[in-house]
Amino acid sequence: MKQMPLIAVLSLCFALSACAQTPPHVEAGPVGSRLAITDDLQCRILADLGQALSADNFDPQVDGEGGKIDCTTAFRSAGLPMTGSEERSVRFGAPQFTGDDEAFVRTDFVCRRLCGHGEMITLHLDGGRWTIANRKTTWMS
Repeated sequence: MKQMPLIAVLSLCFALSACAQTPPHVEAGPVGSRLAITDDLQCRILADLGQALSADNFDPQVDGEGGKIDCTTAFRSAGLPMTGSEERSVRFGAPQFTGDDEAFVRTDFVCRRLCGHGEMITLHLDGGRWTIANRKTTWMS
């Protein structure tokens, strides 16, 4: 079996370590500054978003990567109405983070069987609150 020259091995190691670095659009920040992504944090972010949207019926059962996240307590604390009507509600997916101060949330505005639209909403952390930075429609019925 042929051995790889040392320069080839070092080049491969350097290339692999470069791939493992933080992507340029995500700032690493000081050690220990990364957000701890908990259900509570995700629910607080969605409660901030819900207050900004000011709709009249929010579904507190959020679609997370590992199943449903129950945000009832956070939504209730934020004063978000949860009437339980399946015909008209705002539904959220769990926030997807690109850094400690930016997240994307899939949001569905559903009103009956053939009515509604979806948005991908970009949020930024601003003074301790998550605020809407951008909204893009992703589907419409």
